[in-house]
Amino acid sequence: AGHVDCVSILLRGGADASLRISDGPDAGKLPADLAKNDALQKTLAVSTPAKEVKTITPPPSPKRSVDVEDQGAARCRAPLVWPPPRRCRLLRGAPELEFRGAEISVGVHSSIDDARFDAALRTLRVEVGARFGVKVVTANEEHSVSLRVCAKTTGGPEGYRVLVRDGVAAVVGHDAAGLKHGASTLAQLLRFHASCGKDEDDALPAFRLPALAVDDGPDALVRAACLDCRGAAAPRNAQIDDDARRLASWRCNALFILADDAGCDQLDREARPRQEEEEVAEPVQRGWFSRAPVPVQEEADEDPPLPWHSCDGGDGYVDCDPDPGMGLDACAALSARCRARHVACIPTVCVYTDNVDEAVACAKSLTERYRATQLGVRVSSSLSASKATKVCEALSSNLPAAVETLWLWGAPSNAEAACSRASKRASIAVILDGPPGDGTGGAKLARRRATAADALICGGADAVYATALRQGAGGASFL
Repeated sequence: AGHVDCVSILLRGGADASLRISDGPDAGKLPADLAKNDALQKTLAVSTPAKEVKTITPPPSPKRSVDVEDQGAARCRAPLVWPPPRRCRLLRGAPELEFRGAEISVGVHSSIDDARFDAALRTLRVEVGARFGVKVVTANEEHSVSLRVCAKTTGGPEGYRVLVRDGVAAVVGHDAAGLKHGASTLAQLLRFHASCGKDEDDALPAFRLPALAVDDGPDALVRAACLDCRGAAAPRNAQIDDDARRLASWRCNALFILADDAGCDQLDREARPRQEEEEVAEPVQRGWFSRAPVPVQEEADEDPPLPWHSCDGGDGYVDCDPDPGMGLDACAALSARCRARHVACIPTVCVYTDNVDEAVACAKSLTERYRATQLGVRVSSSLSASKATKVCEALSSNLPAAVETLWLWGAPSNAEAACSRASKRASIAVILDGPPGDGTGGAKLARRRATAADALICGGADAVYATALRQGAGGASFL
């Protein structure tokens, strides 16, 4: 664009500066018209003949059949889904899947009331509900989508396989969480990659999905993110629910909530319905002969309750299923909704001083408010190793009975052994911080009692380890 020396070499080598652009926003312009400085403009103007002007005409594109044009991007290559699976390939020559009408039948290879299929069925109803109705049938009845839980044909916990072949989309999950992930992937394929075509003899359009196979599974058993909900300036409930929903759609399976009593109180106040003050109307002054009727106050129509969250994996759709957090306080409702998405909601106590009583009281309060079975402790780097170990040991010895796992984040190296000796019920997990400035997965799970498991933690708990949820797309490091 502005390199005079390069343009001069090209012109000496025989490049033609008299060609005009044939189409696009710069149609009809010469290279000299696009030059960005005077020297380059003069160089191109001297080498441009005054009379002979040529025009580049692109060769005509090969004529495609109507069938290929109707299918659009579905025939190009393996479709893109988010998060990217381990393997996604088209099955060339296999018959495609075709939907006709306004309803798809989902066959369940178990009892229809099996709780393992609830999250997968809700995901399908939510994400494709704007295009299809979802009808649940048994596996013996005719169906176009099948759901099955099988640990032998998938790659480990939370793994899944989606196979579109022979007119059926089969989703197989290692467990309930893997089945939910597979249903989300199939819903993305139906929403974004299913082509719509209509034959001359058919009254209804047909949705076609090419034959393909998707195999996916997590690289890390723990894939977590961190949300800061401390203090009176805690985020609004709607923002927290939206962040939790989006992280769940990115296959996140743990959510560390940095919390304290002030932040929980703020969330509870916002969640409670506003109690309007009863206005006492002045009595109407009536004369002896007055026939004025008593004024009738019309009752204001109450707004219908909003659905508890939008869909897992896309915006613009609404989940009309019953709210798992109905009738609960804000913190307990968030935990219930996370459990419905197969995400562990872990309230986390931030320790900045060696006040043991204050830390123990905060841990018990958060465990009760969130109704949690896991508890996190975020130790500040400003606290000495001996004081941090003292606080962690006190917390582990006074854990509520409901806590099964205690997460130590930023604790000194000897804190794990001290907590293991003090706690007889809960297992201990240690999280190590990454280098400063690494906000997209720097923290790593060091060790977990009886189970060695790697983990990716998105974001940190203080200004040094900035939270990556708002600053960058950290979802790429989750799978």
